[in-house]
Amino acid sequence: MVISADRFKYWHVDYQTGTLRIVYQSGEVHDAELETEYRPTNSPVATSTFDWEKWWILSTTTRNDLIITEGFNPTSPPALKGRPSVYLDQNRWRTVADAMHDPLRVDNLDERHAAEELIILASDSGIVLPLSTGHLLETAGLHGELRYEIGLAMARLAGGWQIRHPLDLWKHEVDRSIRLHLGLTKDSPVLHPIVTEPGALFGRDTSLSITDKTPNIDKFMAMLTMPSVILSQLIDPKKLEKDPIRKWVRHHETITAQICATRLPKEQRRQLARRRYWNENINFYTTAYRRLTKSNDFPTFSDTDLA
Repeated sequence: MVISADRFKYWHVDYQTGTLRIVYQSGEVHDAELETEYRPTNSPVATSTFDWEKWWILSTTTRNDLIITEGFNPTSPPALKGRPSVYLDQNRWRTVADAMHDPLRVDNLDERHAAEELIILASDSGIVLPLSTGHLLETAGLHGELRYEIGLAMARLAGGWQIRHPLDLWKHEVDRSIRLHLGLTKDSPVLHPIVTEPGALFGRDTSLSITDKTPNIDKFMAMLTMPSVILSQLIDPKKLEKDPIRKWVRHHETITAQICATRLPKEQRRQLARRRYWNENINFYTTAYRRLTKSNDFPTFSDTDLA
């Protein structure tokens, strides 16, 4: 199938009926059943419609709230159009959501005005307010109306923009470090951190993401349905435990406590922390080194080199 705006006008997915409607520029309409992999069960999202002219996805919830997200174009860099990206910490979204749904809930006038200005900037293409994995974890600990309001505010103001999964960014930085060490920076891959790429915040190792090898029709369907996946996770009424983030915090708290308990001088504690870091992450570096050199060897670095 040729994916082109010259041919299509709208693609409309109805998750409640499990159907797909394609409206052609000629006025012809084609209806089909939605493939199983794109049919969520008990989703709080009712529909998703792709507007080929505006390159937008318009999603509606089962409560008839509308969310507009910017589409993804795999052939060009992220269309930030000069807009600065602003990361809003998880605990600030409650204030923004209150200002959006009922400003009088925000007693502090300075905070209310700041939240209202942020809403205007994000809604009027003045800034990009990307979502992160941390935002999904934050709403997972909420339930009921509060979760719906905060999740809806996040989805509306993010407009489809995401911060790529930290592990993917980390692997890219590792690859770049090894390339710098080897002098192989020419034509090195570019990985944009702020994107509308479907599933970017979930990570490239998951089934929700896409790759360069993903067929165009699958990329398009991922772009069309991903807003509903993210929105569902944000506003699902059920409260979920934040196990991944808790485990991560506990792990690093333990490491910090162990290093502090040594009562060594500050510089020696830094060296110990650096060595612990390398012990835990060396596999990322050896994998990148062996891939780039096509060798099973890996050099030995001193603490000075690692610093």
